[in-house]
Amino acid sequence: LLQHKVRINNLLLSWIMRRKSLIAATIGALLWAFGTIFFLAPLYSMDISLLHSDHDAYIVNSSTAATLPITSNMTKLTPDQNLSKGLSTNELYYLETQAYEKPKLVLHVGPLKTGSTSVQLNVIRSKRFQPLLHSDNYQEIVGFEYDKFDQLMKKCLLKGSDKCDYQPFRDMENLYKDAYYNAMTRAKDATDKRPLYTLHTDEDFSILPRDEFTLGLLQKLFQQWDVHVMIFYRPLLDWLPSMYSQYRKYFVARPRDRDTPFAQTYLIERDAQMSFPQYFEDSLSKGSMRDSLATYEYYDLLRERLGLSHSSSFNETANRIQVARMYAPEGIEKEFTCNLPAAKRSCQQLVELLKQGYKFPVRNKSAALPLNLDLLIVEAWYLNVVSIKRHDAAVLLEKRMAEVNMTMKELPQSCLSLERMDWVWKRHLEAHRKFVGENIDESSMRQEFESKKHEFCSVNATAAFELDSFRLLFDACAFQSPKLLNRMLGENGDNPKWTELKCD
Repeated sequence: LLQHKVRINNLLLSWIMRRKSLIAATIGALLWAFGTIFFLAPLYSMDISLLHSDHDAYIVNSSTAATLPITSNMTKLTPDQNLSKGLSTNELYYLETQAYEKPKLVLHVGPLKTGSTSVQLNVIRSKRFQPLLHSDNYQEIVGFEYDKFDQLMKKCLLKGSDKCDYQPFRDMENLYKDAYYNAMTRAKDATDKRPLYTLHTDEDFSILPRDEFTLGLLQKLFQQWDVHVMIFYRPLLDWLPSMYSQYRKYFVARPRDRDTPFAQTYLIERDAQMSFPQYFEDSLSKGSMRDSLATYEYYDLLRERLGLSHSSSFNETANRIQVARMYAPEGIEKEFTCNLPAAKRSCQQLVELLKQGYKFPVRNKSAALPLNLDLLIVEAWYLNVVSIKRHDAAVLLEKRMAEVNMTMKELPQSCLSLERMDWVWKRHLEAHRKFVGENIDESSMRQEFESKKHEFCSVNATAAFELDSFRLLFDACAFQSPKLLNRMLGENGDNPKWTELKCD
């Protein structure tokens, strides 16, 4: 820019010397002043924006944006042509980071069912701890959570580069642009030499597709950042049943309806709910078995693509991909906060609260969902042996089974094959060695595995109703009403069981 300015000055000077008049000198001076403003204004605009920016605006969301654009000392990102297809021509421009360290980004990526809700609500977004994180120089990217990730997946990532609607990715990219601007502004603030840490937490980071297209977009998103990843480890023996419960949850329960927390209608197909073995095979075939080990491997691959080292550049006690324990002795909240880079004040305050007996609220209470009972009741409705509300029937069945000392384990089961059981055991062992250490008691782990194998099964409802001892449980008026019920609990003709059992 300065070189162009010198050339223009030389041209103006030679023109004035040829004319040798006051008018020419005046015109030349005006042109010189205009050229100075036009060419050098961008060099000053950044310094102005830095001086007048709001350093306390730590929350970066879709409704907040930098008031002045980043216009100087810029480098234009030139992603692969395939990745830039469909993106706005006004691509992101970033400050060159040659004069400063790259801004520091902490990604908390879950995975699913590892206590992320407790971390988010009890620490990151709590009224008690959010100010402490701000005092530790943290800003959080908000406005791109579950529903936005869902749009990103459905509209773009799962469709591939040719059919992708890039708008959800642009939305995410713009949030990172604003966070980057805040962080680089802080880097030039002479009053506070501490870096501004950026935190983005969402367990949906753990279920992004593992393909070249998605990894390329993530590489584009993060290449200007110094990235640190936090993952929680939950043993596979506990994680798998929890994931299956999560899958079945929305068939059985109505978590957003406090008045009717469980499904009472029969708006469900006979085989709509997969058994545990079916769910397991489906997850493997789709590549969606994203446990802690798979999540670690995914982000280690991304780390390599970003050219980042294994060791963290801003947490001396941890690797760049840091694995914390979901079942930490003093709770997941302390495990997260006291392992979060540079969050010293937040950690100290949390430790003091725990010493005083403070108890964090329990999030995502895993209500004992009647998963097997529901499979049996849905089958019973299709067989016309129940004509009362669905969940009411499940509660009654549990009571009847207890009265006759019949357990769910006595009924026919659908379980993982021996080959799949062996796969689970080996993967459980591999993850435990990687995240806990080589010095483990394998024999005690095997005993625990054998004691929990029944959790990898579901009741076989069809086979259960072939047992007379089980089917007789429904020969009770409590399971019946005068009329059969349709899917919406409306009357659907006379109920022969009502008359047969003389329920009048």
